[in-house]
Amino acid sequence: MRAFIALPIQEPSLSALIRLQAGLTHGRPVPEENLHLTLAFLGDVSDLVLDEVHFELSRLRAPAPLLRFTGLTVYPATRQSLIVIEVARDPDLTNLAKQVCTIARSAGLDLPRRRFRPHVTLTRGRSAPSALPGVHTPVPQFEATEFCLYRSTLSPDGARHDVLESYPLV
Repeated sequence: MRAFIALPIQEPSLSALIRLQAGLTHGRPVPEENLHLTLAFLGDVSDLVLDEVHFELSRLRAPAPLLRFTGLTVYPATRQSLIVIEVARDPDLTNLAKQVCTIARSAGLDLPRRRFRPHVTLTRGRSAPSALPGVHTPVPQFEATEFCLYRSTLSPDGARHDVLESYPLV
């Protein structure tokens, strides 16, 4: 099963991101129900490993990070370009991502070691846009109250993300 761990986007930030997406003319918008901030992409994982990850995540106690949205940028990817809204670095957010990755690695997953760049993907396109609009829609900050373990199912229409488990933040 293809899986990842992420923070769901809460209201009123979610509504503001949808309004912001509506003003982007490049790429295909990420569906509202798929907007999230990835902490760790696990890839294809066996049920046994996923159970171990779930058990350890359920024991994790971490402070609730504050998500502050800072601006749009483009992330070039292998087969597409992403328009994302970046999230300000927050020690609680960075520590949560590190703890989640440590749990995944201790369950035997080989996660790439790269710098954590918190963001929410808004659109996916085949090429990079020539210019990005300024953020005219203010996106309110919010304190994350939970993080989730998701299943990601790929189809010709795009990915579908389903929450498998939710974990509270304190």
